[in-house]
Amino acid sequence: MVSTYGYTTAAKVRARSNYIVADPTLTDDNIDIYINNVEGTINGICKCTYEGTIPPLIESIASCMAAIYAITFDTTGFASGSEAALAIDVIWACIARDLGFLQDERIQESLKKGA
Repeated sequence: MVSTYGYTTAAKVRARSNYIVADPTLTDDNIDIYINNVEGTINGICKCTYEGTIPPLIESIASCMAAIYAITFDTTGFASGSEAALAIDVIWACIARDLGFLQDERIQESLKKGA
């Protein structure tokens, strides 16, 4: 299964945490399902879809959101539940920052134009 819009890839999601890379039970197909869910969320927020060259801001949001799904898939790679929760908190802070940028209509228009 491949993501619908190509906002990110399983490899980019795995790059968000060493523990995602090390989990042999988390397949690329699992991650692609997360990516598809995330793409729908992003499209709903932006009220549009991005095709062709994906803006780095959109790629970052998609990778981070899918990484949170991937971490919660199996947290046993982390030393403790607290360590996994901290990783999720840090990734969520990145998402919140990037979503804040998307609230600016000028930024959304710029992304749509491919600037």
